[in-house]
Amino acid sequence: MLRALIELRTGSPADALRLLRPVLPHTVDGGPAAAIELLMLLGDAGYHAGDTTAWRDMSELVERLPLTGDGPAPALLRLARAVTRVRRGAPSGLTDDDAATIEGLTDPGRLCWAGGMFFGLGDRPRGRWLRRRAMARARATGATGTLAWVLEYVVVDEMAAGRFRAARAYADEGDLHAVETAQPNLGHWYRSTLAVLAALEGRDADARQLAEHVLAATAGRGLVATTAQARRALGLLDLAAGRAEQALVHLRPVDAPGTPHPGIVLQSVPDLVEAAHRIDRPALAAEPLRQFTAWAEASGSPELRAVAARCAALSGTGDAEAAFRRALGLHPAGEEPLELARTQLLFGEHLRRLRRRSDARTLLRAACETFTGLGATAWADRARDELRATGETTSDGAADALAALTPQELRIAEAAGNGATNREIAAQLFLSTRTIDYHLRKVFQKLGISSRVELARFPALGGR
Repeated sequence: MLRALIELRTGSPADALRLLRPVLPHTVDGGPAAAIELLMLLGDAGYHAGDTTAWRDMSELVERLPLTGDGPAPALLRLARAVTRVRRGAPSGLTDDDAATIEGLTDPGRLCWAGGMFFGLGDRPRGRWLRRRAMARARATGATGTLAWVLEYVVVDEMAAGRFRAARAYADEGDLHAVETAQPNLGHWYRSTLAVLAALEGRDADARQLAEHVLAATAGRGLVATTAQARRALGLLDLAAGRAEQALVHLRPVDAPGTPHPGIVLQSVPDLVEAAHRIDRPALAAEPLRQFTAWAEASGSPELRAVAARCAALSGTGDAEAAFRRALGLHPAGEEPLELARTQLLFGEHLRRLRRRSDARTLLRAACETFTGLGATAWADRARDELRATGETTSDGAADALAALTPQELRIAEAAGNGATNREIAAQLFLSTRTIDYHLRKVFQKLGISSRVELARFPALGGR
């Protein structure tokens, strides 16, 4: 298992899986703690190798494990079993007592893993909360190597919530910790994610440079998830620029053992479906969309089901307007403003083509406002173009004051906005209190405020 961990962080995730698989038959007799460690490694290696057979191995293993008893370890294993059962369309069987026990965990690695399992059950708010707690525990205990891994998931959560600047700050920090703790594969993943963020924010040159660097550095390494992220960044650039044919080349699933890994599919299929729709060849995305929809329905997540409904509207089968309206009805229950705005944009485009300009404008205005607020400039430009096509004049809007903050200042502002003292922020970021005080004064100056209370005026800081 130690050799597998070293391979996962510094070598080949596929080799990590090959080392783990002979251990699986012995795990049943090794006790719950050993089983948890193996399952955590198995899931992480399967994702980064793009190997969905690792999920099958995990499903078979948790069904063989004796999962009776109280305490955190049995509760965690029952959570893993609940996810594998939900994916098969069966009841989860997870109790409220188990969920409460899991929320009391203190180990950052297990907290983060549990957050991912709750995502699999469709309970995304609880999953996000657990991953934030994992980050806080890793900081509090000085577990820098674990923090480098945990931040990977916090970055994904911040991106989904539309807090791109916070995501970029955490990705920069994660990349730094990955380098400091000699985990180069994690560093490549963070840089591929920074490429996606640059694409979303309309920083084309940065996105292309980062993505191409990652693809060159990881060639032949079997880092499938990282490669898929870098390719997605290039696909998003092409999609935003109206180059759907080129976008499809980047967005098609990468070759990997078995069927595409669900964690990777969830990231790119909505973009793939949109690109195929734009060249009127929805069949190119039909099979990935089928898998995406099955996973979305199994999870019960309103966010995923909303995106699946939007994809169905673009697929060329059934009533497109009804599917768009179903998506809009599901989105408000979620916390992913970027996806809601993308649905509004695509629905608005659909209505404009039907010459229903008044209906289209309402959706396009809302999409444009959200994109502008998030800093998603490529999509904001598209929404403005569509609004102009309906006969409405638009403006680019005021610049976001948060854009003036450096990644370091952004992390400090977020922590202060959430009530942390300078001493607490210094401990979290491994800096001196004097450095925190200096940066906080710069934050106040750039934002034109004079107190921590005023940070509440900036929702993008993610105050909770």
